Parts: sequence; C-alpha cells; structure tokens
Amino acid sequence: VFVNKDLLGGEFHELFIAPLIRDARRMEGVVRYLQGIDWAMVDGFAQRHAEIQAKTLLVWGQEDQIFPLARAMPMVGQLKHCVGLKAIAGAALLPHEEKPAETLDHVLPFLVD
Repeated sequence: VFVNKDLLGGEFHELFIAPLIRDARRMEGVVRYLQGIDWAMVDGFAQRHAEIQAKTLLVWGQEDQIFPLARAMPMVGQLKHCVGLKAIAGAALLPHEEKPAETLDHVLPFLVD
C-alpha cells in the first residue's frame, strides 16, 4: 500500500486497519468483497474505458505493486479524453496519501484547466 511503511501506523491504522482487527464482521465483509470480484467485468474495463466521455488524468504510484504502472499505461489510449498519466515517485497504491503535495502538483492544474 505504501513505499514508506511508517505510514501504516497512526491515522491510517486507526481508520482502516484497526476497525478490521476489532470487528470480525468487518473483516469478513472485506474478504467476501474480494472473493466476489467479477473478473469478467474487470476483463471488460478496456471497453468500459472507451465509453467514458469525461476528460481524464491518471495519477499513479510509480512503485505500486498491486496495480503496477505498466498496467496503467494502456489505459491512456483506452480513455478518449485522457490528458496523460502522471507517475508519483516514491509512492505505491495510495499516492494521494503518501505524496499529497506531488499528487496535487498534477491534479490542481488538471482541475482548473
């Protein structure tokens, strides 16, 4: 989730990890969600992406091992109005949490354009 493992503690732990540890029902819900992923739907994302009409910017953690950057690159061509893919160095799955300033450097100009 993070390149900087120190970020797993503190607020992130309290908001996302601790509730799963404290409540077996919540943990079961997450497991059931993951087991219920519709892989046919996931495999159809390229087609769904082609239907999106909104201007799009992809912001990605360069060190994301869950959704590697190489897997994001084809999406640029799938989205009709994609203005680019911005990779955030030193970030993984949650670049907005790990590198908020760098993420904003890309997102704000996109939003005001």
